[in-house]
Amino acid sequence: MAEQGCIVGVDIDPGSSPLSSKAPRFSMAVLSSNGSLLSKAEGVGLRSLIRRLWRLKPTILAVDNIYEIAKDFKDLVRLLRTLPEGLKLVQVTGTPRDPKPLTEVAASYGLKIPAKPTPLQSAIAVAKLALMGAGFEVKVFEPETRIVISRARSYGAGGMSFDRFKRDARSLVLQATRELCEELRSRGLDYDLFTRGSRRGFDRSLVVVYAPKGMLRGAVKSIEEKGVKVKVFEPSSEEIRFIPREGSDLIRAKQGRYLIIGVDPGMVTGLAILDLRGRPLLLVSRRSMDRLSISRLILDYGSPLIVASDVNPPPTLVEKLSSMLRVILHYPSYSLTVEEKRRLTMEAEENYGIRVKDSHQRDALAAALKAYMHYKNKLEQVEAHLRASGLKVPLDEAKALVIKGLSIQEALRRLVKTEAEEPPSPPFTPSTSSKVKEEIKALQEKLLKQQNYIDKLEAERERLLNRVEELTNKVEELEQALSRQRSEQALKIKETMEVKKLEAQVESLKALLSKIEAELSSLQDEVAKWKEFTINSLRGIYRLIKPVNALTPSSVAEAVKEYSIGRGDLVLIRDAASGNREAAEALVKLRVAGVISLTPIPLSAKEVFIKGSLPFLEEPELEVNWLRGLPFLPAEPLDRLMKQAKEKVEEESRRLARSSLSKVLEEYRQERLTKT
Repeated sequence: MAEQGCIVGVDIDPGSSPLSSKAPRFSMAVLSSNGSLLSKAEGVGLRSLIRRLWRLKPTILAVDNIYEIAKDFKDLVRLLRTLPEGLKLVQVTGTPRDPKPLTEVAASYGLKIPAKPTPLQSAIAVAKLALMGAGFEVKVFEPETRIVISRARSYGAGGMSFDRFKRDARSLVLQATRELCEELRSRGLDYDLFTRGSRRGFDRSLVVVYAPKGMLRGAVKSIEEKGVKVKVFEPSSEEIRFIPREGSDLIRAKQGRYLIIGVDPGMVTGLAILDLRGRPLLLVSRRSMDRLSISRLILDYGSPLIVASDVNPPPTLVEKLSSMLRVILHYPSYSLTVEEKRRLTMEAEENYGIRVKDSHQRDALAAALKAYMHYKNKLEQVEAHLRASGLKVPLDEAKALVIKGLSIQEALRRLVKTEAEEPPSPPFTPSTSSKVKEEIKALQEKLLKQQNYIDKLEAERERLLNRVEELTNKVEELEQALSRQRSEQALKIKETMEVKKLEAQVESLKALLSKIEAELSSLQDEVAKWKEFTINSLRGIYRLIKPVNALTPSSVAEAVKEYSIGRGDLVLIRDAASGNREAAEALVKLRVAGVISLTPIPLSAKEVFIKGSLPFLEEPELEVNWLRGLPFLPAEPLDRLMKQAKEKVEEESRRLARSSLSKVLEEYRQERLTKT
C-alpha cells in the first residue's frame, strides 16, 4: 500500500555500476513525511526499484549521484520517463558539475553519519537530507515543436508583376499562420508566434508550440495545401536542468534578489534584467527566444517581480510570460517613442558602463527602465523608512511587498512579524556585571523608541484610513454623477448612430475609390511603358525577343504555343543549364534567327546549334528590359553581336565539315590499302 508523501533514498551497492554488463544493485530506504523509517532493503535491482516506486508512489526519489542510476544522459532521460508521474528526482550533493561529499552536506544540515557510511546508511542519509530540502531537483522540461511557415515559390525575375507576386505570397503566409493559430487554440495548445513582415502579410512566421510533435497531427496538414512551405521540427534534445530546492544553499543565497524584466519579442528577442536599484544585470538579444528559454534565463539571475513592455498594448508573448511567471505586467500609458528609448538607454550606458548593441536590446532595456522609474519614488521611500526606523528587515523583501501593492507600513509590519516568528535563540542569562546592565538598559531604551515609532505609525495609519474613507465616498458621488451623464449621452449616441453608419459607408467608398485610382495609375504607367517600347521597336531602337524559360523540350513546346515562335524569330532562354540535344534540335527545326541565353549553354546543345548553322549568344552584356514577361533588347548592339555569332558558327560549321571530309577520305584510303 502506498505511503502518502513518503521519500525514497537510494545508493548503489559496492561493485555495482550502470556501465557494467551486469545489472546494478542498490540499497534503498523509505522515510515517512515526518522522517521515521518505514522500510529498508539491500541488493535491489533497477527494475525492482522502479516497480517498488510505482507501488509506493513517493513524492521524492533521493540519490547522492544521479549517474549511479543511469550510465549517461540518454539513459537518464529514459529513466525519468519510466518514473511515476509527480515523482521528483533529487540529487542532495549538488549538481554533477559541482558535487560535494555526502558527509560534508550532511554536516552542514546537522546530520551525523559515519565517515565511510554503508550503502544503506547513505540511502537513509540522502532521504533525510531530501526531507530537509537539500540538493537540486533533476527536471526534464516539456518538449516543444517549432513550425516555420514561408512562401512556397520565388517572387520571379522582376517586372510589372513583381509587387503583385510579393503581395500574394505574403498574404498566403499570413492566412496560413492565422489558420494554424486558430487550430492550436481550438485544441487548447499553448504557443508563441514570431513573425517577419507587416499586418498586410508575412514573409515568414515561426510558431513555437509547447507540445510534442505527435499532438499536432492534422493541424499542420491542413495548411500545407495553402500554397506555402511548412517545416515542422522539434529541438535537438530534451534539456535536463538542476533546479535548487527551497532548503538548498543556492536558494538561500538568491532569496531577496528580485528582478525587473524588460522584453522586446520578435524573430530577434531583446531581454533586459535589472535589480530593484535599477542596475542592469543582463542585456542580450537572441533569435526566436520562446517563453521557456526566456524564463530559464531569468530564473538563473533571481526571482522576477515585474515583466515590462515598451509598447501599449503589450505583445501577446509578454502577457503570457508575466502570466506564466505570476508576476506584475507593466506597460506605459502610450508606446514609447524612439527618442524616449534612446534617452533612457543612453543614461544607463553612461551610468553603468554597458553597451546597447541593437534596437532589440534598446527596446527591452527601455521597457525595464521605464518600469523601474514608475516605482522609483516608492522604492526610495521604503529605504528612507527603514533608515529612520532602524528596523532590521530585508530591504528587497520590503520593496517587493510594496511593488505587489502593500503600503510601506503593512510591508514593514509583515516583515517584522516574520522576523519575530523565527525560532528563538538559546536562552541567555545576564550576569550582574555593570557592562551587561548598561547593554540591557540601552536595549530597553531602543525598544521604547521603537514602540513610540510604532505608535506614530499606527496613528498615521488611522489618519490614512479615514482619508481613504473620505475619498471612497467622494468616488461614489462622482460615479453616480457619471452614471447620470452616461444616461443622457446614451440618448445622443443613439441619435448619431445613423450618421456614423453613413460616415462609415462614405469612408468605405473613399477607400474603394483610392484603390481604383491606384490600380488606374498602375495601368496608365504600364500603358505608357508599352507605348514607349512599341515606338522604340518601330524605330528600330529596341527589338522584341520571344522568351523560353529553359532549354528543355517541354519549355520549348510551351513557348512555341504561347508566343508562336517560328522562322526568323530571336529566342531568349532564361536558364540553359539543364539544356539537352532534343530541345536544341527543336529550335533548329523551327528555323529561328538566333538564340540568346542568360546562362551558359551545355556543350551538347552548342554542337546541335553549330551543325544547324544557328547563331547563339551566351550571357551577353546587354541590358534586358522586361514588360509583362516579354524581354526587349537594344537593337544596334544585339545585331552586331548576332552578326559576330553567325560568322563564328559558320566558321565552326566549315571547320567541322572539313574535319568530317578528311575523316571520310582517310577511312577510304585505309579501306583501299586493306583490299590490296
